[in-house]
Amino acid sequence: MRTSPIQEKEIEQIKICIVGTEVINGFVLDTNSRFFASRLYQIGYRVSEIRKIRDERADVLHCWREFSSDRKTLIINSGGLGPTDDDLTVDLAAEFTGDEIIFHDPTVSRIRHYLQSRYPNDPEKQSDRFQERILRQARTLKNAQIIRNPKGFAPGLWIKKIPLIALPGFPKEIDGMWDEVEKIIGNLDIPRYETHTFPVWGIPESELYDKITMPEGFIHGVHALHYGTRLFLRSEKPIADHPEVHEQNGKYSGIKDNQTIADLEKQLKSTFPGLVTHNPFLEFIDYLMRNHRTICTAESCTGGYIANEITGIPGASRIFPGSLVVYHNLSKEKLLDVPAEILEKFGAVSEETAFYMNRGLKNVFGVDFRVSVTGIAGPDGGTQEKPVGTVFISLGFGDNIFVGRFLFPFGRENFKKAVHSTIFQNLYLRFLHYTSDDEWLSSRSGTGFKKIPESFAP
Repeated sequence: MRTSPIQEKEIEQIKICIVGTEVINGFVLDTNSRFFASRLYQIGYRVSEIRKIRDERADVLHCWREFSSDRKTLIINSGGLGPTDDDLTVDLAAEFTGDEIIFHDPTVSRIRHYLQSRYPNDPEKQSDRFQERILRQARTLKNAQIIRNPKGFAPGLWIKKIPLIALPGFPKEIDGMWDEVEKIIGNLDIPRYETHTFPVWGIPESELYDKITMPEGFIHGVHALHYGTRLFLRSEKPIADHPEVHEQNGKYSGIKDNQTIADLEKQLKSTFPGLVTHNPFLEFIDYLMRNHRTICTAESCTGGYIANEITGIPGASRIFPGSLVVYHNLSKEKLLDVPAEILEKFGAVSEETAFYMNRGLKNVFGVDFRVSVTGIAGPDGGTQEKPVGTVFISLGFGDNIFVGRFLFPFGRENFKKAVHSTIFQNLYLRFLHYTSDDEWLSSRSGTGFKKIPESFAP
């Protein structure tokens, strides 16, 4: 099938094609769709459709033909650029456009250098048969523009004739190529929209809509998450319809003096003080690093999830000396000195146990902040008094220990995420938003906690 070249100004929309039999079979989780859609949304583009298909010649060609039939669609294709026989993107693009397949010499050189330096004495890796196979990744089309792949071998292709941007299937490789992809898309004059996103921590979507007046001229929606709600807005009309908009370095700057959005942000922050912020967890970790302060955790129901999130931050060793996973009562007794009589009388899931776990941390780690959690993640183990999802969270700083009871009946994984979010939302509020314990404790989030005096312990 031969096609005539398309004029760049004719492109009006973006559609995404995810190629991979392993994705269709459920062997591999498709994260590329989310990456493409979210990154395009952030810079004002609207994705019209996302389709996932097998590594089959007929399926891929059918998708491309359907997507490009109106001659006004940019296709972003991921997958099919590897070394195996089912990696068909280059072959099918050649058939689709009538173009010639050639080898990209710089990529050939990179692959040969890699094989010679990594496997200098391996006759199999140096054989003509193996090299012919792996060099399939260096193929391109004669009239395609190369998109560099700094994290892999197979280059991406920009084929104006379809028009199609072909990328590998590996997420890390796509991430390394994305800046160049954005530049290509930015030159196509595809309609762009003004977009805004507001994370609102700890607030359900029903309450958000009940208390907030949405601005006119914007399509709005919410994404309900374990930590609350993410409000997103997109202008009903493309930016080109607004003469006030101007470009800077290829990206739009937004509508000047847009009082509707400014008023919305002001309304959100006054209605939900301290809860409209980017990421309380990262902001509190940054606060610890900047102020050379430390934190430790004692986890029962979360099983090390909180510690894992902290250690996922580069440089976390500067602020995180360690954690204790005290899943069984015996570990609570032996490692944190939780009295056996407390566990017997009040149970492992109780305000008293959370308090003693936190106090025990104070003796184990000489840190500025202490976190202890004990609860019932489910799906069973709950009672009428303490249903599944019940958790006691204790925050300690200095000589002060606070304990709060919460209910997150969301399933084991989302339970852990909700506990993590609640902890750092409150630490953020106390130390980056409010100026005293009393202010924090009287706030919407802080009312879940109460200060436990040392006299609480026998």
